[in-house]
Amino acid sequence: MIEVDLLKIIETGFFGPVSIDDRRERLISVIGEPEHADILDVQEVDHYEVLNYNWWEFTFYNGHLYRYQNKCVLDGQYKFDPDFLSAPENFKIIPWFNNWDKDTLLKPFKGKLEKSDIEYKEEPFYDSIRLLIDYKDSVIIEIQFHCEKAYGHNPDEWLQFSDGELDWKFGALYVTKKINSNNA
Repeated sequence: MIEVDLLKIIETGFFGPVSIDDRRERLISVIGEPEHADILDVQEVDHYEVLNYNWWEFTFYNGHLYRYQNKCVLDGQYKFDPDFLSAPENFKIIPWFNNWDKDTLLKPFKGKLEKSDIEYKEEPFYDSIRLLIDYKDSVIIEIQFHCEKAYGHNPDEWLQFSDGELDWKFGALYVTKKINSNNA
């Protein structure tokens, strides 16, 4: 089992020793066989495969890691889901949080990023808020925060709520290959 530091994911885009563009075989050699795989052939020339480890999904495009994500940091009651931390016998996520109920709220989370000198852009996104970290030539990291009160509302609606009504909690993490003229 490997240990993967959550802050290092955010700082570098690396999932422990695994990085975007690694081959499928390398991921499996490092973290083991997935629980299951889904193959999505979009066109004859494009081949997508998703390897699943608990709620962690690793998406490969033509055999190379294109994205990894976990969209289920919170359960249906907007409480932390401990499945976020690991996949059975594969890996364990090491967070910096001491108190999940407080440290995963938007304001303390942003404070940790700022203390670590991580620049981000904050923007409303459907019924959530996302922080975007753009590593110019490699990856985009998207950290989404969800709130029960905002669920099902677009930003025009939830922006009208008072700050005290919205308790944004860390809910999803996406690390995606950056497509630009240098690596397209």
